[in-house]
Amino acid sequence: MSTSLFNARLIRTHVCAQCWGALVERYTEGEFSVICPRGCQPGGFVSREFADRRRAESDAQLAEVAHNYPQFDTRPPITSADLEALFGKD
Repeated sequence: MSTSLFNARLIRTHVCAQCWGALVERYTEGEFSVICPRGCQPGGFVSREFADRRRAESDAQLAEVAHNYPQFDTRPPITSADLEALFGKD
């Protein structure tokens, strides 16, 4: 049986191993458990630092491939309207 303090720490420091989404605490049959709200199967957790590092590595790899092979870059180009929506007007 896990304690609420342990669950709070686990929710704060870990994410779902499948979707890297936030975790939530659920009360079922008199017991609290930590789950992914999306219901990813099989369940499991990884540290938030691991997921952040992997996201950064993936972003860097995407940028490298997009730079070296522009013919394969299928992302839509960023327009000034997109930048204004993200950062606001100067």
